[in-house]
Amino acid sequence: MRRRNRAGLKRIGLLALALVISLGAMGVAYSAWTDEIYIDSTVYTGTLNIDVRAVSSTFAYKVPGAEGLVTPEEGVVVYKDTVVRYVDSSVDPEPYTPPAGYLVASAVTTFDNSVDEDWGTMTFSGLFPCADFQADMYLQYNGTVPGIVDVAVIYPDTENALLTALWNLGKATKDTDNPMGIWLDGCIDRNDGNGCVKIAEPEGLLLNRLDRVHVTLHAHLPEGSDYDNLTLGFTGIIDVIQWNLYGVEE
Repeated sequence: MRRRNRAGLKRIGLLALALVISLGAMGVAYSAWTDEIYIDSTVYTGTLNIDVRAVSSTFAYKVPGAEGLVTPEEGVVVYKDTVVRYVDSSVDPEPYTPPAGYLVASAVTTFDNSVDEDWGTMTFSGLFPCADFQADMYLQYNGTVPGIVDVAVIYPDTENALLTALWNLGKATKDTDNPMGIWLDGCIDRNDGNGCVKIAEPEGLLLNRLDRVHVTLHAHLPEGSDYDNLTLGFTGIIDVIQWNLYGVEE
């Protein structure tokens, strides 16, 4: 009986020793076949970028007998002795000069993309009632990350009650048959064959790479002596944020 126990213990000892030797052999084999791979990483972030690409302006000329001398055409409207010409500088960079006319009013947009592609200047001069003066900007979205227009607004340089009233009047009447005041409108061209589609409101507009947005500032003064001999200054801004932050409160 005692011999059987010794024999059994001996077999267990041999088994344990064999197990230890096997584990040791595995460790030696693993260390002998080790290799390394190095990874050199670079992370590029996306961009949000909207630039001014072209502008358009409006010029009004005094032309005696204009209704008999000037034939209305695309971009030209005749009011008795006045000719209003809308000039798209991306197509026709030269101002239009009717027969025997002289310039009396204008809405001119300028920019210099060699200096700053994020800034344009709109100057309205000599405005009078009954004509819709338009100053335009053609914007192109060049960002790699989809963006959304978060803000599109005009800020008076001073607290001018008359300018505020004109802005409110424009917002209220811009979609009617006879809009008045000052207002913004525009359209977006996504290069999908649908042309430039009207924008109901700029805020919330989704922008993808190479989308082009045409933004127009209108000034159509009502009749009344309150609008005579005025200087109204304001600053406009169009702010774009990345698409997944729109409507998220900070």
